[in-house]
Amino acid sequence: MERKDNTSLLKMLLVYRSNIKYADGSLEKKYADFINNDIDALKDSELLWDNFNYLVSAIIRRFNEYKNEVLARSSIDIGLCDVKCECSFDEFVKQVNEFVNFYERKRKLIQYVDERIHEITCDKDVNIRIPFYILEIKRKVRNIDLLASLEDFENNIDDRLNDLENMVSDYNYYKAKVMKLRDIIGEYAPETLFAYLHEYEKAIMEGKYEKTETIIVRMNVGLRTLKSRKYSVNYSWNIIKGNYENKIANLNESDKILANEILEIIKSILIDILRGYENPDILRKLMQISFTSMKEIDTLETYKTRNLYVSKKPDDNIEILLRVDSDHKFIYCYGGKIGSFQEFKISGGMLSLKYTRALELFGKNNNYYSNYLSKLLEFLDIAEMNGENKVALINKIVECMELNRDEYLKDSYDEIYLQRKLVKDQGGNNEL
Repeated sequence: MERKDNTSLLKMLLVYRSNIKYADGSLEKKYADFINNDIDALKDSELLWDNFNYLVSAIIRRFNEYKNEVLARSSIDIGLCDVKCECSFDEFVKQVNEFVNFYERKRKLIQYVDERIHEITCDKDVNIRIPFYILEIKRKVRNIDLLASLEDFENNIDDRLNDLENMVSDYNYYKAKVMKLRDIIGEYAPETLFAYLHEYEKAIMEGKYEKTETIIVRMNVGLRTLKSRKYSVNYSWNIIKGNYENKIANLNESDKILANEILEIIKSILIDILRGYENPDILRKLMQISFTSMKEIDTLETYKTRNLYVSKKPDDNIEILLRVDSDHKFIYCYGGKIGSFQEFKISGGMLSLKYTRALELFGKNNNYYSNYLSKLLEFLDIAEMNGENKVALINKIVECMELNRDEYLKDSYDEIYLQRKLVKDQGGNNEL
């Protein structure tokens, strides 16, 4: 039988052969010996033709077994290493070890990054930008798949972590300023200051620190005014409290109850001063309160007294309204024609055109205004107050209007609730 030429097959087979002398007992020597022995056993044999494919498959299997043992030794997922086997065992060993070295460097880098991030952010507040920045750093380091990218990341990671540290430091610096502002403003202050504070907090939460200086500039006037009012209120309160304590010591139980009621009303007025609703000029009268009669309170001209308006036009359709709120566009009121009160909004110009303050109106003496006043008292179920101080009268009307408004709001809420319940019971969509 003619001998087959093994030269071409042997040349292909010798590609896988190891030519490096590895250390005794090493994993590399173990598999290099396996592969070389398999090749040597068949390289001069006539069986090479029949067993070539089997032998190549066996060699590839040895390559992968070596790779798997090396990866397992370093606790690396086998699926992460995609090293090609169309090379010598020595080249394969080089590629596997390069991958292991790359992966272990990457793993150490990930561990370093995670530890530094924890160290930088631990027990510290962060705004909404910082978690996204952290997520981006972690995503990038975990997605590194090239040695050049790894080296670049290693060279720049400290700069990125320094940026993170500065971001956290900046946020905590501005957060401390927020806490200081909260302490300065306190529990009672004009709504504009709370709105500015909310705007300030939003800016630092978004990392827009450049906006904070503008906000502070806008707050400064309000803060100075509040500081002045706090001083005046605290000074007055010490006098009022002293007057109260001196008086109550000599009162019977019934009079003590009245004195306590007066004190609570005074406290609410002081709070209204801090909130910017009430004029601080009223403090002079508050410091003169004797705590013996509610008339002292009833005759105080407060912002509520000035917020009661009546219609200018002298006809039977008397209108009365209570100013309850305002913004930069509208004034929000409760009232209208007697007998059909409701909430509505009106522009400042229209308010001045159609209505006048009751405080100005009730000081006049003529038949029209006397008739006007009689109708109001009758509608609001207020007893006749002949000779009563006009401020006390207006305050009484305001009190009735507020009670009327509370009932109106309650009825409105009840109606909305019933409508929603009806829609739900009928299985419809609740769009109310």
